[in-house]
Amino acid sequence: MQEDIATDESLMNYKGHLSYKQFNPLEGTRFGIKFYKLCESKSGYCYDFKIYIGNDKINSSDSASKSVIKELSQSILHKGLFKSLINSKTNVVGIVRSNRNNMPKDFSKVKLKKGEYRMRNCNGILALKWEDKRDVYILSSKHKTAEMIEPDKSRFNCTLKPKCVIEHNKGMIGIDRQDQMLACFPVMRKCMKGYHQKVFFYLFDIALFNSYILFNKINTGNIIMLNIELK
Repeated sequence: MQEDIATDESLMNYKGHLSYKQFNPLEGTRFGIKFYKLCESKSGYCYDFKIYIGNDKINSSDSASKSVIKELSQSILHKGLFKSLINSKTNVVGIVRSNRNNMPKDFSKVKLKKGEYRMRNCNGILALKWEDKRDVYILSSKHKTAEMIEPDKSRFNCTLKPKCVIEHNKGMIGIDRQDQMLACFPVMRKCMKGYHQKVFFYLFDIALFNSYILFNKINTGNIIMLNIELK
């Protein structure tokens, strides 16, 4: 298991009638069934997932995001979300809203110029507000300071960024990488209209991609990629 694991949302394309169908105008797939995924950042390997069916919460006292992350993280705890996961020896770095718990209330009132930041550190959690093209709020139990560094492409862009922001963006690539790969070889037939069949074959795609990643990790020699078409 790799050190960096990402949790994010994905939309499985579906335009039929369904009470918990989601709409996201910012996604390439605007209508669909929402999946919460726990993926390895480097490869996109999916450790666990949850399908949104209208309610994210298990414990009514938790927020929706906290409930989902706690549920998906059970398989990786004690191997590496903020206060509740620090005791489980699990670090977490996340972009949050300005009104999220543990974010200093005065952060939203501070006006910053591009590249400037404000930070606080309490109980092992770093709270940071950094000004990029917009306000960026981040919580991290892995970092103690902002530590402004150059991105990997510093020869083209010399703008310094907080290390926690760079590591967060790098870690979140895992979900996007898996979605991109799944879009390249979909097993799902376009003529299928029922959501049961679509969900089944979407999960089949995830399992097939996971097996390909494991095959690559076990076999370090030359890899032959098989293109499979099911009739």
